[in-house]
Amino acid sequence: MRTIRNRLQELSSCLRFVFDEESDSFSVQRMKFKQELILLLSLFMLLPLYGQGQASDNILERAQSFSDRDQLDSAQVYYQEAYEQGEFPFRSLAGLINVALSQSDLAAADSLRVLGEQRLLTASKSDLLGLCQFWTSKGNFYTQNSQLEEAIEAQRKVIQLSKGLPSSPEVYAYALFHTALTFEKLTEYDSALYYAETAYPLLQQSVDSTSIAFGSIYNGLAVCYQRANRLSAAKSFYLKSIALSEKELGPVSSDLARSLNNLSSIYRAEENYQEAIRCSERSLQINRVLKNEAGISSAYYALGIYHYFLGDYGRCKDYLEACIAIRKELYAPMHYSLIGPLEVLGIANEEGGNYGETIRYLQEGLKRIKANYPPASILEGFNYENTALAYKSLGKLDSALFYIDLAHQILPQALPAMDYSLGVHFFSYADILYHLGQVSESRRYLQQSNAIYEALQMQSTSEYALNLAMDGL
Repeated sequence: MRTIRNRLQELSSCLRFVFDEESDSFSVQRMKFKQELILLLSLFMLLPLYGQGQASDNILERAQSFSDRDQLDSAQVYYQEAYEQGEFPFRSLAGLINVALSQSDLAAADSLRVLGEQRLLTASKSDLLGLCQFWTSKGNFYTQNSQLEEAIEAQRKVIQLSKGLPSSPEVYAYALFHTALTFEKLTEYDSALYYAETAYPLLQQSVDSTSIAFGSIYNGLAVCYQRANRLSAAKSFYLKSIALSEKELGPVSSDLARSLNNLSSIYRAEENYQEAIRCSERSLQINRVLKNEAGISSAYYALGIYHYFLGDYGRCKDYLEACIAIRKELYAPMHYSLIGPLEVLGIANEEGGNYGETIRYLQEGLKRIKANYPPASILEGFNYENTALAYKSLGKLDSALFYIDLAHQILPQALPAMDYSLGVHFFSYADILYHLGQVSESRRYLQQSNAIYEALQMQSTSEYALNLAMDGL
């Protein structure tokens, strides 16, 4: 059980249109989207427009309303109609991109992004609001496409543009908020919390807190607080998101499913595994009704983790393998969303003594960490630590020391001084040093681990008891 403590991050999804989704058959999906777009355009030529005679802004409002309620086909029709009218092309394209992202169709979203960039070369820049919405949707696309640095740049562009919109303060607030969520994906949690806390009061001033939109805002805030280990604040915002989603959207919505699955990770941190499973199973049911494969994979991932902690390693592996199978269909081969389930599956194999598989899955995870994150990221440090512990279980102590040293070059610098995960790291280091016969050095790291647990008032936990038992050897 010790090996999983550092790796298992609290589960979190992102706001609407920032789901985990991708396709390996990029060109096939692009062709499919073009065929659907041609069919849609031909319908406009043959049938009266649904909003004929209506102003484009009214059509866009109707499209957004359908999108908020997961009625994506209707939203797509109205966004396309608004685009054909030509008054607000960038607002319409932004809506179409967001619909495509919600439908797990990155190829379609990318085609629309390219179309928008082509229009930018010649179009008037007078619709500043539309440009902000288009750049925001580009940032959401880059996030889902595992291009996180590009996503940050897109959101910074929105921040810059939105300063010219004093009559629309919510645009600037949302730009800050999306920036927070992208920093969260980059595991830069201090920056994520800074932008989230800067955005929140601005959103309270400019967005109706009883509207559907605030359900996603609450969820995103909760994610940032959770990453900062402020679990009570995170739980409060998840519960607000759930209550608002149920009130405004009823018992079946992607907003509700996402927040339920995220709330389950808080219950896991509280070691209330049955409540965690109940929330994730409810999320799974909703996502199945919505046929949301990305959401289904997230629920499988959560359930795999919770069954690991309950000692049911068979069900744990079943859920994780199902999650990986879906994500390999949705995502590019090196997408960041595959890191977690691959590594946890490796750790679950360790419980059955299959250490070779453990190391193989950890190596697969490491490839994707290095492909998506800067050198010496927290995830890289956790990966090295879990690899060290796998080699220790194999009795290969020299290899274990090599990898725990790599982890030690990263984690004490990357984690807060009194962070729980750092306490676990010091114990892991002490454990490996003890088995190598370096008792005095081992005791020094054990004392550092104890100091963190005591500061966190964890003297009654199994972790602290294990430290005391080792200290007495």
